[in-house]
Amino acid sequence: MFNYVIQNIRKRKVRTILTILGICVCIQMFTVINSIINYTIADLEGEMAKYAGQMYVKNINASASSGVEFPPMSSTISSQTGDDILKDLQSDVNQELSTPIIFREIAGPTAPNMPSQALAVGVEAGKEMAYTGEEVKVKEGALELKEGEQQVVLGATAAQFYKVDKVGDKIEISGQSFEVTGLLEEGNRVTDPMVLASIDELQHVFSLQNTYSTLLLTMNKIDDIDRVSEKIESGYQGVEVMTQGNISENINQSLQGTKMFMSTILITVIVVAIIVILIVMTLAIMERTKEIGVMRALGAQKADITKFIIFEALCMSLLGGVLGVLGGYGILRFIFSAPEFMTAEIGITSLAMAVLVGVLSSLYPSLKAVNIQPQEALRYE
Repeated sequence: MFNYVIQNIRKRKVRTILTILGICVCIQMFTVINSIINYTIADLEGEMAKYAGQMYVKNINASASSGVEFPPMSSTISSQTGDDILKDLQSDVNQELSTPIIFREIAGPTAPNMPSQALAVGVEAGKEMAYTGEEVKVKEGALELKEGEQQVVLGATAAQFYKVDKVGDKIEISGQSFEVTGLLEEGNRVTDPMVLASIDELQHVFSLQNTYSTLLLTMNKIDDIDRVSEKIESGYQGVEVMTQGNISENINQSLQGTKMFMSTILITVIVVAIIVILIVMTLAIMERTKEIGVMRALGAQKADITKFIIFEALCMSLLGGVLGVLGGYGILRFIFSAPEFMTAEIGITSLAMAVLVGVLSSLYPSLKAVNIQPQEALRYE
């Protein structure tokens, strides 16, 4: 059976190559889209667990194009309001892990729902871990910033964007030169794009004197989050509080539309792949009507004909699937610079989808083939 199928595939080289390429493109799209969706969701779920006991105080009108954003980069509150809140909550918050923050995007994301390539983050010198978390790993240099110095600590993605590979290099932010004093190991979507600097320096560089983007508060007791949130929102006009719970809820809501859109594309891709093989195999059956009739006349069973058709479709779809998975990995690695998005599970799922496509698309052609009557097929030209 194998030799017969390979012989048929070789007879129709051009059609076979085009079919395999069509399947390859479909599985490649399936792999890339599925990888991005899964990585985004898994990364966000992992990050949300780290914000227990933290809250962001932001402008109540601040929102992203999707209706919500995290971190709250478009937020703006007055430094007076931020300082008053910190003073008012001295007994409720951990002062060492609470700080006003400045956010300014330097380079946007490479794909929807992905983090920025480089994001300027200004915090009070000495409170760097309030934003990065204690689990952050320093690759070279130090995490600490000196007050009054134009220094930055770069996350892994930011370092790639600036093409920095060692401490002591210089980068420019809005025309001002900053010395790189620390490089972080690859971590997460919060720290990787980070260009961490003193908040005073970024206020000067971006002309944001008397302005904060947000206020990051770390509670002494997690149980006090709801009480403190209500206290802030009722006591200060124009601000709202984002806690771990509503950050997670808002992000999930903002992802729903994207997930639905991506899922629609995935379904469309699979349907297209099925139609491609279905058309090719149906045409192949029509061309081989006489050949199949001869096989039936010589005693070939319907089950044998079915096996030939399904196996031929599987060979093409599986080869296209392998090439599609490799192509998807290449796109993630060389275009998105994110090979970690691709997992073995996604690769196996893509190959399984290719096999499923082969089976489903061969059902009708195989049914058509087994219903060919030998006496009529022998007269077919």
